[in-house]
Amino acid sequence: MQTNRFRILLPAMVLAALTGCQSGPYEVARFKDQVITSESLLREMEKNAPSSLSDTSFTERGVNEFLDRYIVYRLKVLDGQAKGFHQDSVLLQEFAQYKRTLAQNRVMDGAIKKNLIEELYSRRQKMMHASHILIQYNPSRGQGDSTVPWLRINGILKEIKNGLSFEEAARKHSEDPSAKQNGGDLGWFTGGDMVYPFENAVYNSVRDSVIGPIRTSFGYHLIKVHGEKPSSDPRYISHIMLMFADDKDSTVQRTVIDSAYQLIVKGDSFDRLVQELSEDFPSKQNKGSMGEWKPSGRVPEFDHMIFDVMKSAGEISPVVKTRWGYHIIRLDSLGKRPTLDQEYENLSRIVSRQTDRLDSRKAQLFKELTPKNKINVNRSVLKAVSASAALWKAQPKDSAGVDIPLATALDSVYQSTVLSSSEGVLTVNGLITWGEGRGMSSRFTKSAETNEKLIEQFLTDYYIEEYINHLDKYDPEFVDILASFKDGLVLFKWMENELWQPAVPSDEELTAIRKETPEQYQWPERGKFAVLSIRNFNHADSLVRFPVVKPEPKPAKGKKGKTAPVKPWSPPATFDELVNLMSDNNLIVALDTLVVAPGDGEDASRLWGKPFNKVDLSLVFINNRPSFVFFLDKVPAAPKSLDEARADLTRIYNERLQRKREVESIENLKKNASIQINQEAVKRFVSDKKKS
Repeated sequence: MQTNRFRILLPAMVLAALTGCQSGPYEVARFKDQVITSESLLREMEKNAPSSLSDTSFTERGVNEFLDRYIVYRLKVLDGQAKGFHQDSVLLQEFAQYKRTLAQNRVMDGAIKKNLIEELYSRRQKMMHASHILIQYNPSRGQGDSTVPWLRINGILKEIKNGLSFEEAARKHSEDPSAKQNGGDLGWFTGGDMVYPFENAVYNSVRDSVIGPIRTSFGYHLIKVHGEKPSSDPRYISHIMLMFADDKDSTVQRTVIDSAYQLIVKGDSFDRLVQELSEDFPSKQNKGSMGEWKPSGRVPEFDHMIFDVMKSAGEISPVVKTRWGYHIIRLDSLGKRPTLDQEYENLSRIVSRQTDRLDSRKAQLFKELTPKNKINVNRSVLKAVSASAALWKAQPKDSAGVDIPLATALDSVYQSTVLSSSEGVLTVNGLITWGEGRGMSSRFTKSAETNEKLIEQFLTDYYIEEYINHLDKYDPEFVDILASFKDGLVLFKWMENELWQPAVPSDEELTAIRKETPEQYQWPERGKFAVLSIRNFNHADSLVRFPVVKPEPKPAKGKKGKTAPVKPWSPPATFDELVNLMSDNNLIVALDTLVVAPGDGEDASRLWGKPFNKVDLSLVFINNRPSFVFFLDKVPAAPKSLDEARADLTRIYNERLQRKREVESIENLKKNASIQINQEAVKRFVSDKKKS
């Protein structure tokens, strides 16, 4: 009995220690009509600077400094609200946009995508091997009635139960074009490789059992899982390939690939032999690299060699024969499987592309929200709409050949409520109007069953959109984030109006600032450069480096049989000659003069790298353009004129003015705020924090 009592009391004792043995929050400070409690103080300290909090933050001095900053922040926001900044139209528009984006992200990325990403990462830690039989069914291609494919797939299942092997059934019945050759074998795959309903069935199956029928966007499937194994660490490979072809003797190809292998063993360059021999042209462009190789089972010879035989980076395989030809494989590197954090962005992109995966999670979320948000789908109305839409799709025109509007086809239920929730009701009329911009009517089929599933999907999407729009009713943290963001907008508006209005100082005021530190307003030694910007790098480069090939000269006039003398080619000797050459070939974009100091960025280092007062025919990039540069002159160091220093001096003047305004504003705000900080409560707060 004593042991049980101790087990009950221990959690309570720990909780009391963590809260400093205090019953509830207590007042630490107040200003105007605002009260700061121990609870709100801790929340604000953790929210505003979680990364900068340290042991010194929770001393009496640290807490008092934070209270001073926080109270000033709140006074600025309250003053901004009193001046109506929170009703500014631009601010309200920005707030509304942020609210929509934040709500969308919290629901889609949090409640929907986060779970899917974690599930996908978990599944990608192992590979699955399965076969399938497919009977195609796609209502969007005019296959309105699902009864026929459903009966066919169940008939095949019955044959398998009566003794027909799965492989033979696949060869005999499957409408997957590859089934005749592979007996339905899909090889090894992992999470994200298959459509989501198929993947779900496989990862939740029992080995060697026949699963199904499973409905996907392709039709109905029967699935047999053969096995599973842990996913391998990433392996990156390159290869040399000699292809089989009808007009080539494979014996010759084998002799050539064997010779190449012997050369590599003796130290010859794998990369060189890729360029000389390989007939896999896509990989040849990248030194034979095939990137990461995943063991899918589609090329079992590669899978075996790369994952079962080769062990270390740089290892060269013996010759491997596949149905395409002969290969020599190099294991370029071995990686490690990424962590969830490392893979998160990549998995997020995969999840976003796979609508069936998202739709499945949306339907699950819809189900989770149903009791809490009092969601009710009127099934009788849903079935009536589905049936009416099927009839309308089968006969969309009246006897006169005029199109029948969907609203007319649904007339009997048009004003009926199809969904109700805490957010209100949705009529059939409202659903059709909402779905029109999303292509709902065009996706109806002649099958009432298919239409019912389609409408259920649209109802789910509609309600989740409504849930996102009303998230502030359900998510207190969301409300808190919104309030902080709006306060931040008000603060920005306050500072814009109270502090940041720039002033135009007089020349006397600027001169006074300049006299404080005159050495800061000096030009260093600078260079003066002529920059000839060119439109075609290769053309310009060839003109100055290689002689232009000209046709045979014609005989000089009046001297039959003799040719005019040809001036030998030589590169431009002066910058003017260079300009004329580029102009003759229509290559000039601009000719500018720049005055630049040595440390003024990357362009400066390229300019100052040119020889002084000499023609340099090598092109460099200046302002992202290929350019010829001529170093004209050096400009000695000198004081800046007042106009040259005006921008810097004006910035310093306004920074000082803003600091002065802020000090005065804070003094005025504090003067009327009746600030009271309870130092005993501060001591208690620090003590409580130390105990926790």
